[in-house]
Amino acid sequence: MYGSGGESITPFKTFIPWIGAIWFLLAFFWGSLIFNQIMKLSFKKYDLLSKFAIFSVLTLVGYYLSKIVTLPMSFNSALGSMLFFFAGYLIRRYKKLFDQLPLYAYLIFLASWTYVATLGLFSIENMAAPNIFLNLISSVADCLFLIKLSMIIDSWLVKKDKYKFRQEILLIGSGSLAILCFHLIDLDNISVWTILLKKLNDTVPYWFAIMIGNIYLIIFAYLVVKIIPFVPLLKSCFFPRKSIKK
Repeated sequence: MYGSGGESITPFKTFIPWIGAIWFLLAFFWGSLIFNQIMKLSFKKYDLLSKFAIFSVLTLVGYYLSKIVTLPMSFNSALGSMLFFFAGYLIRRYKKLFDQLPLYAYLIFLASWTYVATLGLFSIENMAAPNIFLNLISSVADCLFLIKLSMIIDSWLVKKDKYKFRQEILLIGSGSLAILCFHLIDLDNISVWTILLKKLNDTVPYWFAIMIGNIYLIIFAYLVVKIIPFVPLLKSCFFPRKSIKK
């Protein structure tokens, strides 16, 4: 009921069970409500700059508040994600501007992401960050890089008539709900991601361990969306439209 995705800091003495990866849905819900309400505000001067200031303050409140108390319903994470909501809005609004950025700009985004990743994990779930300012900047930078990389790959696949491979990639996106649910099972019961990090972190650089972990997650996601359609009960739950068609 408390809606915490991990270990909580509360005035209560009783243990509060975690809800795992579902915290994301709660944080997204509250974050969307807060973001939409603030975006309805209108400032006569410096409208976007004023909203950027508000979102920045809310993000920092979420970060520093998480060190004192864990609010219910993943509200800390909702506050801490405000700048990401705003960044997404700006990227969509000024899409043409970002499309015109030179390739070296995206390489700089990649470099900043790679460097900050070596400092440690940035967890929105409990708002833990080695350096909150660098982590916020690099997180937006890596989103921009991945968006551009995805666009380049998509254009190349269309140009080369690789439609079958393109459909396989789109399949992963269409099965996001199934991936989230099975990722939760993996995190809470199997913990391959955690085991990989612990094993590799002692023998290879941290950034390399994270890269291997991400490769595992991609393979895991692909297997989930490929196997579920062959299990009737799971198919009807996660891909109901496909079940109805047949």
